[in-house]
Amino acid sequence: ETSKKKVETSKKKVETPKKKVETPKKKVETLKKKKAGSVKDIKNKIRAFKAERKAALEAKDKKRATIYRRRISRLKKKTRRAA
Repeated sequence: ETSKKKVETSKKKVETPKKKVETPKKKVETLKKKKAGSVKDIKNKIRAFKAERKAALEAKDKKRATIYRRRISRLKKKTRRAA
């Protein structure tokens, strides 16, 4: 039978030299939020999407109608934030 003995290791920690990580030289641009545009522009887009949605509903294309409905909703939120 082999007896399990704890082998004492030296208390000194050997520090390994850390390698420098090369950083890219390019200047990283910060992401900026796009301006929402004027409320008038957004409302014109909403009107256009409403017409598209109406056409999709008449063509019985539920999928497209849902997409336009969601886009209209998002644009309405933008007008509220912009105001």
